Amino acid sequence: MLKYLPIIVIISAFMSLPAEALVKQDVSKALSYRNVVSGASSSTSSLKSSEMFNQADNSDKTSDQKTEQIVDLRKSASKSIAVKQDEEFGVKVEEKDGYVWRVSYDTEAIIMVGNSIKEDAREIKFIQSGDENNEIYLDRIDSSGKVVQNKAIYIKVY
Repeated sequence: MLKYLPIIVIISAFMSLPAEALVKQDVSKALSYRNVVSGASSSTSSLKSSEMFNQADNSDKTSDQKTEQIVDLRKSASKSIAVKQDEEFGVKVEEKDGYVWRVSYDTEAIIMVGNSIKEDAREIKFIQSGDENNEIYLDRIDSSGKVVQNKAIYIKVY
């Protein structure tokens, strides 16, 4: 029994240390897309205010059947949203000069259909085409390429 005492003391010392002492991670990368999702079937795009684009929605649905939710992420880091399959939803993030937003999502389950700036906020529109729960990650990047802010949307499909 005494020969196992040093091993028990070492193991108990490691178990009593806080997790931060063993694994330290930069705050700006904690919610980062690359930290959470493997990029097998994902898309990453950077959005600049000078590169705005709008894509037409060519669906056969009438406007009465469409419902749209807007997720406002200007004052929060993450939010959850519940949508039906083939439902359109939007995301609002704060727009500042000198920064770009990198948007990452599963292209097999989510389609980006619009991107515009309205009243100092960028509004990005998506359609949930898949039937599985998904995530959208938005990283604000400064001119040096460093991630300075992270946002996330967790999508539950019902």
